[in-house]
Amino acid sequence: MKFPSLDELANTDVVHINITATIKEAIALMLSNEHRNIIVRDKACYRIMMISTVVYIQKKGINPQLTLDTLNLPKIAALHKKTNILKCIEHINGTLEYVCTLNDDGSLHGIITLTDIISHIDPDILIENYTLREYLYLGSSVMQATPNEIVLDLFDQFEHNGFDSVVITQNELPIGILTAKDLLKALKNNIPLNVPTKKLMSSPIETLQADATVKNAIEFINAKAFKRVIVVDSKGSLVGAITQKELISFTYTRWAQLMKEHYSELKEINKILKVQNDEYKLKASLDYLTRLYNRHYFSELFEKRYEYETPQNNCDTLLMIDVDDFKYINDTLGHNEGDKVLKVIAQTLLSSLRGNDIVGRWGGEEFVIFLPATNLDEARKIAQTIRLNVQSLIISDNLKGITVSIGITPCYGVERLEHIISRADKALYKAKKSGKNCIRVSKDI
Repeated sequence: MKFPSLDELANTDVVHINITATIKEAIALMLSNEHRNIIVRDKACYRIMMISTVVYIQKKGINPQLTLDTLNLPKIAALHKKTNILKCIEHINGTLEYVCTLNDDGSLHGIITLTDIISHIDPDILIENYTLREYLYLGSSVMQATPNEIVLDLFDQFEHNGFDSVVITQNELPIGILTAKDLLKALKNNIPLNVPTKKLMSSPIETLQADATVKNAIEFINAKAFKRVIVVDSKGSLVGAITQKELISFTYTRWAQLMKEHYSELKEINKILKVQNDEYKLKASLDYLTRLYNRHYFSELFEKRYEYETPQNNCDTLLMIDVDDFKYINDTLGHNEGDKVLKVIAQTLLSSLRGNDIVGRWGGEEFVIFLPATNLDEARKIAQTIRLNVQSLIISDNLKGITVSIGITPCYGVERLEHIISRADKALYKAKKSGKNCIRVSKDI
């Protein structure tokens, strides 16, 4: 068993056009072939025009009679068709998820996508027992919107954050999904994009339970020809999403392990997978939205602190912080504004703390901070600084006067984090019941 070359995976049915063609001609070609992207030949390189480009053209009112070279379309990598798949992986894991394959004379042979790679993953590498719930602890992300949010208003965030889909939720239940395929269908039928998401979304949405395995997810994607798996809990509430790219990164390490007998390829494998592994470790430790430590990694850091030392005195403290009236912000201004609030508050927390303090996003609008070698009086001062810094924030005309409630608890010896969190949560609840925008200590309740 050896790693395949690109010509074994590439799709040779490629729709392409010259850079000197007009925007109108390119869009017509895309729509007539029902392709979400087309390859654009530009002298010695290749570029790509995606459905997102068409939405941008419509949004900005760009003259369709202009030629494609006025759009500054992104270049995509071009590799010889006999190149090993490993060389392709390092290109396809970038911002653009496409690689052109070339014939001996440099002419276009085909194109490699994530779908082509994931459909050729050997069954031997599929992970039987690793569940999606465990995988989602590593910080997979999903963009959400309500049924009444306007598609064009979502587009800037859709592009900026690198999402390939938007899950439409109602009362935390996924009721539909908006993808590039839906945008393509709307454009083909001359439907404007300044409409609510419920007008364009695909519904009902097909999902997998969080206790499904990674193997189930890959089989699901291949069977349905989907580009991602939407994951729900036992009650049907949205948990997260896993994309083709994430599944490929996750399973490729296992594939490499099975190929150790091919010593001639080991140096190449190790070099590429080291880069992949470093990126994966970083992603595994951070919350996708706020870039703070995620719950899983915060817990790991906290527990490891006590593996190597026994505290000599009870002078560590923990803060539990909750954004007041956050549901009202989401319900009245939308999830995008709510996300903005969380990101700004995360940065405010970081700027309010010391270098050795550990801060993470515990979940939803809750944050948790571990203050080592800090007694309750010092912790109250830090909490007060945080409260006042947040209260003074003016994020926008609609986002000001935001407040937080804070619960504080001492950390006693080597007790488990769950017990400490429970006390901090009770103190936080007391702060909420006391009128919000205040601080309470578990020792005082």
